[in-house]
Amino acid sequence: MPIKGLSDQLRMPRLGKIHLGVKKLTAKGAEYPSATDYFVCPPEVKAVFGDEPQSLPIYIPTEDAEYWASQYYRAYSQTRGLICKGDGIAYQRMIDTSTKEIAGKDAKNVAWVDGTCPGRDCPIYKETRRGFPQCREMMCLQFMLPDVPGVGVWQIDTGSINSIRNINSEAALIRQICGRINMIPLNLTLEAGETNNPETGKKQTHYFLHLRERSTLHALLDDSRKPLYELLAPPVADLEEAARDIEELWPEDKPAKTTTITFSKPEQAQPEQGAVTAEGQAQKVSPDFLVWVRETLGELNWKYAEVVGWLATKEIFVGLDLRGKLSEVIGRMSTEQAKVLQSEIEDRLKMV
Repeated sequence: MPIKGLSDQLRMPRLGKIHLGVKKLTAKGAEYPSATDYFVCPPEVKAVFGDEPQSLPIYIPTEDAEYWASQYYRAYSQTRGLICKGDGIAYQRMIDTSTKEIAGKDAKNVAWVDGTCPGRDCPIYKETRRGFPQCREMMCLQFMLPDVPGVGVWQIDTGSINSIRNINSEAALIRQICGRINMIPLNLTLEAGETNNPETGKKQTHYFLHLRERSTLHALLDDSRKPLYELLAPPVADLEEAARDIEELWPEDKPAKTTTITFSKPEQAQPEQGAVTAEGQAQKVSPDFLVWVRETLGELNWKYAEVVGWLATKEIFVGLDLRGKLSEVIGRMSTEQAKVLQSEIEDRLKMV
C-alpha cells in the first residue's frame, strides 16, 4: 500500500538550471551579478540552441501553477539556504529557538514557524545591509525543453516584477483561449523593455521574460486540440523520397501483389456482394466503411491532414502511399493497417 503523504508526492526530475545573467568581477576582484540579453544555458542546451539564445521552445508540464510557476516572497541565507517564504498573507520562517528571531548563522537550534507575512512592509524585505538575509519577490519557472535530451524540467528563477507579471498575464490569456496551458507548444522569450529608474526618472532598457505562441493564434488553437504524440512527433520530410528508398533498399519486402481489402462499419464487417475474397486478390473498398470514417472524423474534428500526419508516425504504415484522397489512401491499406486506423478512431470516440 502507498504511504500517505509520501507516495502521493511526486516530483519531476530537474535536469538543470538556466540563468538570466552572469557573474563578473570588479577591479578589486569582488563578484557581482550582471544581467544578459540572452539565456545563459548549460552545455547540453547550448548544443541545441546556440550560445546566446533569446527564445526557447518549451512545454509547460502541468496546469498546477504552484509547480511550474511557484512565486513567493523568499529570503535566503548563505549558510542555511531558504529561511523564509511568504505570500503577503502568511509565511513559513526558520527562527532561532532561543531568540525567536529569524535564524542567523550562529543559531544553534532552529525551528520552522508560521506567521503573518507583511510583504514589502517586512523589515527583512527592506533590509539592505550586506550579509543580512534579504527578502524579495521570486518566481521559479519549471518547463520542458522537447528538443534537448532528457525527460524532466529545466528551471529559471527571476526576481523581476515585470517578468512575473508578464508570465502570469500571458499564461492566463493562453489558458482562456485554449482551455489549458500544459503541453502546448510555446516559446519562452527574453525581450527588451523600458522601465523608469525610480531615482533618476529616466527610462532604462531591461530584458524581461514572456510566454509567446510559436506562430499564429490559429496555430495555437489547433495545437491545443491535438493529442500530445502529434505535437511531439517530427513531421515527415519527404514521403516520396521515403517510398523510393524503400523501393531501392528493401525490394524483398514489397508484396507480390497490391491488395485492396473490403472494410465496413465496426461489428458489421462484411465484404460487398461480388467482391473477390481469395487471399492475395483485390476487393472493393466498402462505401459504408468510408462513410463511417468520414462521419467519425467530423465528430472528432480530426482533419484529414492531421490523420495523414498520424499515419506517418506509426511504423505499421511505413511504405503506405499517403497521397491522394482519403478513399484512395484507405484503399491502399492492408487489413492490419485498416484495423489500426479503426481502433484509433474508436478510442478517440470514447473520449469525446
